[in-house]
This record gives sequence, structure tokens and C-alpha cells, in this order.
Amino acid sequence: MQGFVSGESRLHYVGGGLTAREISSAVRWKVDVSNIMRQEPAFFPDDEELVLVYIAKKLKEALAVEKVFTDAGLDYLVEPDTYSGGILFRTERTGAFFYVAPAKEEETRSLLEISGYKPTVLS
Repeated sequence: MQGFVSGESRLHYVGGGLTAREISSAVRWKVDVSNIMRQEPAFFPDDEELVLVYIAKKLKEALAVEKVFTDAGLDYLVEPDTYSGGILFRTERTGAFFYVAPAKEEETRSLLEISGYKPTVLS
């Protein structure tokens, strides 16, 4: 069973692979994490190189993309990583990088576009 359960006037998360920081964030943002399709790297086959489909630059944006993927029942991996941002003053920033299996790349990119997000294209 996954989800938040109450006990001793605190919420506890049962199941899943969320960190204490993610749980705290979910509680603060009132996000239902009981049905998230986010997967750990070990879930995907070792011989399969995952495809980067989206980089969320803000927490609110990352949570919204997670909701889109979860509602669609899509298995995905999300990891924090750095990217270069800015036009005049280039800076290194941290974002949420979303990856999917190569077989789901086209479907995921279409889903992102339909949902109003511009998929990441690496040149």
C-alpha cells in the first residue's frame, strides 16, 4: 500500500522511493504522491539508454509535468541535473530532467506538446 497515513499527528509516507525532502515538498504543495509513475533507474533495463524528453526549470513546472506523465500512466525517470541558462550572463542552473524509454519517446513528446509544454530537443 502506498500513500500518506496519519499517525501521532504527523503524516507518514508508506511505500515508493521518495526522499524525506520530496515528501516534505509534496505535503507543502498538497500533491498526491500515491500514484506517481516515477521510477528508479533500476526499473529500466541496463542495456536501454533513456531519452531526455523535458527539462523543468522550476519546481512548480516539474510537478505539473509529473502530473501529466502520471495521469497518462507513463513510466519515467526524473533526476536533478545542471544546465546553462541566460542570454547575456550565462549561469549554471539546476533543473528536473525527465527521461523515458526510447519506445515511449514519440508518445511522450506528443503528450508534452498537447499539454502545452515544449519537449527538449538536443542538438
